[in-house]
Amino acid sequence: MVPCEVNGAIQGNCRLSIVFTDPSVIDDCSFHPCVRYTRYDRERVILFVPPDGQFELMHYRVEVQQLMPPIYCQPSHHMPTLVANSVKKASNAEEITVEMTFPTSIRTVDANTDAGKCLFDDSTKTLKWTVGKINPKKILTPTLKGHIVLQQGAAIPESSNSMDEKPIVLLGFKVPMTTVSGLTVETLVLSNERYKPYKGVRTLSKAGRFQIRT
Repeated sequence: MVPCEVNGAIQGNCRLSIVFTDPSVIDDCSFHPCVRYTRYDRERVILFVPPDGQFELMHYRVEVQQLMPPIYCQPSHHMPTLVANSVKKASNAEEITVEMTFPTSIRTVDANTDAGKCLFDDSTKTLKWTVGKINPKKILTPTLKGHIVLQQGAAIPESSNSMDEKPIVLLGFKVPMTTVSGLTVETLVLSNERYKPYKGVRTLSKAGRFQIRT
């Protein structure tokens, strides 16, 4: 499910209409109450009077034949390594983060990295690795290394068959000016305006709930 957010400041009772280049890729869509659905159902034009502030204009599904994220996380001995699917896509990714939640049998984690910074929260048993942006000229595969200290009397995680004893890795990233669905805006028309505002469309792809089990 892909959300489409709108953020802008428009004065007065202005109307916006959006026409997509190929609306046929949209499936199972739901709109904000401000959208006039009859117009979309008839002409595939999204016509609405935007409310104040930021809001989600619509949710929709798309069928993607082959989706490759710009990076993926490869856990090794409960410590992750980021691997680029392609140098170009990886270098475009921003705000890259990796979060690992360890079981209660772990007392603390002493970790270090060759890219970004990492911090372990003893209360939540969560290790957060903030990578930021990958610079392929310096490090193409950022790596996190460290030591795991168990609680006294706790079993070694490798010897446990319980899924609760295996940390879950959450990978987060954003890729600006990219759409996973390939959906693009053909026209954006503003009517009933009393001035000439700046109009622009920016796209952003986010990781969503990208979970990796070790």
